[in-house]
Amino acid sequence: MSISIPTQEREQRLVYKVVGERKLELIYWGPLNPCSKPAPIYFTITGGGWHSGTPESMLGFSKISIDWARQNGWAVASPVYRLSGEGVSMHQIVSDCMDACRYLAHYAKELNLDPQRVVTSGHSAGGHLALMMALAPHDSFRDESELTDDFKVIGTIPLSPPTVLFTQNVPQTLAFGVQELFPKMTEKDFYETSPVNYVGATSCPCLTVAGDKDDLVFPNSSDILIERYKQAGADGEVVYSHNGGHCFECKVENAVSKPDFGEVQNIIISFLNRFTGHGE
Repeated sequence: MSISIPTQEREQRLVYKVVGERKLELIYWGPLNPCSKPAPIYFTITGGGWHSGTPESMLGFSKISIDWARQNGWAVASPVYRLSGEGVSMHQIVSDCMDACRYLAHYAKELNLDPQRVVTSGHSAGGHLALMMALAPHDSFRDESELTDDFKVIGTIPLSPPTVLFTQNVPQTLAFGVQELFPKMTEKDFYETSPVNYVGATSCPCLTVAGDKDDLVFPNSSDILIERYKQAGADGEVVYSHNGGHCFECKVENAVSKPDFGEVQNIIISFLNRFTGHGE
C-alpha cells in the first residue's frame, strides 16, 4: 500500500500515510474559483476527545467558514488521524496531523498550494491538535513519517481547545482525565504534547473561542494559553461565548449564547480574511 498521488480534481479523498495495514486519509477540497496563485490552506481538524470523530463531522461543523474560504481562494483539508483506542500515543496523533500537512506540502505543485500559508483550526481535541501544529516544532513530531516536506502555520483559531494535558502544579482544565484514554503515557509525555509549553515571542497569531459555561473543556484552558501569549509578547486573543457551552450552545435557561454558533463561524471568517491575498 502507498500514499495517493493527487489529481487536479477539486474534491478528493487522499491517503496521506500508511502505518502497517492502516491507511490514513484526508479530505481535500480545492478553491471553488480558479486561482493562478498557489492557494493558502485552511486545515481544519475534528474533535471527539481523541477517541472518536471523523473529518466529515468537522467539515459539517465548519461548513459556513469552509464555504467562505473556498469561495475566496483557499484550499481546505481535514485529516483522519489515529485514535486513542488504536493504542497510539498523543505524540503519534499529533504526528499524524503534521504528516497530513507534510503530504500537502509534498504535492503542493500538483495541487497549486502554498504550504507556507497554512491556517489551522479545530474543535475541542481538534483545537488542541491545531495548536500543536501551529506552535510545536514540526521536527519533534515525525512518528512513522515518510515525507520530510515542511509547512508553515501563519495563524491558528482553535475552538474550545484543551491546552494543558499535564496535571502537576496546574489547575484542572478538563472534566475528564486524559490519562484514562492514554494509560501508557507519562506526565512528561503529556507535558510535551501540551500547546501552552510552546508559546514564544515568534508564535503565530492565535484567536481562540470558548464557551464561558463549557463544562467539558473548562474556560481556564483558554485563559492559560492566552496568558502565555501575553507573557511572550505574541499575538493571542480569546473570545468567550457568553452563556455558551462546549459547542457554543446556550447553557443558561431562558437566555442566549453570544456569540452563538453562527457568529463563531463569522469570527473564523474574519480571522481567515486577515491572511487572504497575502503573497499575491
